[in-house]
Amino acid sequence: MTDYNVGEEAAALQASLEGTAWSAAIEKTQKADTTSVYTVAQYNSPFEFNDRVNEIWMLFDMEDEFLPV
Repeated sequence: MTDYNVGEEAAALQASLEGTAWSAAIEKTQKADTTSVYTVAQYNSPFEFNDRVNEIWMLFDMEDEFLPV
């Protein structure tokens, strides 16, 4: 992931979670608080251009109703 394709990667992550308990929890949390859809965690110095370690975090509150039975 680079600084230029963060949105694409976040969309791909969200699409990969569709239909899961995680997706339902994320969607409910986003409806309650739209200020932060995702967070980017960058572990390397911004001056490192190769082999950076970056993550996209989808924020959610997990409630019992979303847990598999």
